[in-house]
This record gives sequence, structure tokens and C-alpha cells, in this order.
Amino acid sequence: RLEKVLMLRVLATSLKLENNRYLYQETLFNGIAFYMVGDVVERVCQFIDGVNNGDYVFECLAQKQSLIAIDAGALESEYETEPFFFQEKLFSGIAYDFDRDRCVGIALYQEGFEYYRESWYTSGELEIFRFSDDALYQNIYYYRNGTYEKIYLQENNCFYFKVKFTEEGLCTCVSIEGSYFDRVCELKEPLKISYLQSKSAFSSLKISSRLHLSGDSIDDELLTHLRLAIGFSNLSKISLYQTSISSQGILQLIEATNLQELSIDDSSNKLADVAYLIKKTKLPNCVVEYNDNEIKP
Repeated sequence: RLEKVLMLRVLATSLKLENNRYLYQETLFNGIAFYMVGDVVERVCQFIDGVNNGDYVFECLAQKQSLIAIDAGALESEYETEPFFFQEKLFSGIAYDFDRDRCVGIALYQEGFEYYRESWYTSGELEIFRFSDDALYQNIYYYRNGTYEKIYLQENNCFYFKVKFTEEGLCTCVSIEGSYFDRVCELKEPLKISYLQSKSAFSSLKISSRLHLSGDSIDDELLTHLRLAIGFSNLSKISLYQTSISSQGILQLIEATNLQELSIDDSSNKLADVAYLIKKTKLPNCVVEYNDNEIKP
């Protein structure tokens, strides 16, 4: 499981030795320091109250200590895209990103292609986690306050899952396609986070006043749970893009809210009648769009 560890990560050259203890910006250093020889990271050490406690191994590098570690700035490629080279060879190893004297990221490469990344704000908080293997892709973004910004999960030929949030933790977007709810329980080991793994879990969300729902796994059952989420009754705008929500589900949705805008994209054209019904009789003052065309009164 992904652990969000708050710590400073700096170049060892930025530390100052004073009275047998190391300071960073005039304060006893607590964190991780990187010792460089040219572009190569020769050693990574952990400091506690200014004292060097010895070698530090990032959790993602367990059993990978033998890999070469370098400054990511030394990587080269054509057009700055994968594959990446180091000293004219496809790079396999560890690359650290530095912003002046702060380390702000770590990535693992195999034959020039990145398959693991953690990026941190300069203050130490986790900003991005990304991991991919032959079939499963995970990409998670965090706000500086530690809350989720975006979560992307994808398994080839099986499912796609995306949720987005405001910095206050309000959900603005849910997109689910394919067999996510069937597969997610079988993927507990490779998944780095456990979040929204059942339809009932969506009742625990806090909803923004504007919400986008898309994908064929968004159905009436999920909507039933989502209607219990905090803030759902305060929705002012909702857009439904190629979901499996039925006409009856949409009618139940508008009864639970005070919508000012409703947008429905439906390639099957099965929801045209309910869209016109909502505009003509249910919510005449609501702006209703169906397949990008506004329905007039």
C-alpha cells in the first residue's frame, strides 16, 4: 500500500556541519540527503536531529539497491519523450528529480521506459504517484494538504476509472467504464490504494455543486448510492456522458436536486423523451441539453 511519508529530501551539499550536527537552513536537519558524484547518486542517508543515521532505502527501492541511481537531468532522449538514454545506452535504473537543492521526485526505468514515479512538493508532501506494468496503470495526484486531486486506474481491455476532486475534497467528476467493480476485488494486491471499490462506497463522497458522470458502469444502482452523498441535494449542474443511467434514474436524480443545468450525451438516443419531459414539465427553468443541443421551452 502507498504510504505518504512527509520528509525533506535535499542534496548533501546544502547541509552545514556545526557542533557535530548537520543544519539545513540554520535548523537541525531531519530528512534525507543525497550524496552525488557527478550525475550519479552515490549514497542516500537519513538524518535525525542533525545526526547521520546511515543509509536510507526508499520503500519502492526494496531489493533494487543494486540499480544505478542518477540525476534525472542527465537523461537524454529524442524530442524529450521515451525511451530515455544515459551515457548513450537505454537507461535502466533509478532517476531522482532535483529542484535546486531539493529532491522532488524518484522514478524507476526499464530499458528507457518509466514504470514507477513518486513526485513531492518542495515542502515534502506527496504530489504524484504513478505505477504501470504490462496491464495495470495507476496514477494518483494529491493536493498539498494531502487530499486527493485525481485518481486514474486502468486495466488493459478491462476497465477505466477516474475521479476528480476540489482542494476542499468535493468530487467533481466520476468516470467508470468496463468491469471495474468486478475486477477491483481481484486486484487488491497490485492496487496501491483502496478507494471507491464498491458502488455503495459512493455514498461516502462529498459532492461539488457541479458534477460530471460518464461511462457505462455509471448506472441506476450507483446513482442510488451517490444520491446519499453529502452535497448531492445541492447540485446545480450535472452532466451525464454515455452512462447506463435509465430514464427512471434521471427522473429520480432531478427529484433529489434543484438543478439549474442538465446535460445528457446519449449515443443510443434512448433518453431523448425524458430530456424533453424534464424541460417541458419537470424543470422548465433548468437549462437542458441533449446531445449538445439545448432544448427550448
